[in-house]
Parts: sequence; structure tokens; C-alpha cells
Amino acid sequence: MYIKVYQVRRPTFRHDPNAKKTWMMKSECVAVIPDCGDLNRAFDLTNHIDKPWWENEGVERTRFYGFRSTSVGDFLVKVKTANEALEAVRKGESAFNEVWEVANFGYNKVE
Repeated sequence: MYIKVYQVRRPTFRHDPNAKKTWMMKSECVAVIPDCGDLNRAFDLTNHIDKPWWENEGVERTRFYGFRSTSVGDFLVKVKTANEALEAVRKGESAFNEVWEVANFGYNKVE
């Protein structure tokens, strides 16, 4: 599993009641965190804490302009590999990726 980090192009830094539409149409993938299924780790790795986030080990940036930290209203997408999706189906679970909106405290699953 890995996580893709999507940042809203014109952030409001608050919860979006139209999160699904915003994620699909108004955000851009800025980073990939390989071998990671932990939302908190992905959030921490894409924040300027003691250095610019794109310098953090384990971060693959996908955009090279307009940097900012991941914040409320942005999205983290848990992406299953093909093998993980197949295993999930065998267990009767969802093979689809999970989309999470960054909230004031924690994350809201986008349905």
C-alpha cells in the first residue's frame, strides 16, 4: 500500500461538504509516500517541520512548484497494490482505494 497526497488548488483550510467533488476536480497530487498505509505518517512527512517536506526521506514529490504543507481540506488516498486488491476481494473486502479528507482533528473518510 502507498499513499498519494492531494492538495486543493485554492485551499480554504476547512472541511468541504463537497469533498468528493473537490478531491476529483479541484485538487492535485503533490506527493507519493511509498510503502505507507498510515495517514498520520503521510501527513507528517508532507509538512514543513524542521525542513521543507519534499526533503523528507520516503517522500516522492509529483509537483515541483507552489509548495505548502498538507492541511485541513486536503486529501490522502490509500492506494492498494494489485496484489493487495486481489487479496481484499478474496477476503470479501473492498478492493477500492480509500480517500480521506484531512480534518481539524484526524481524517474524514470520503464516500
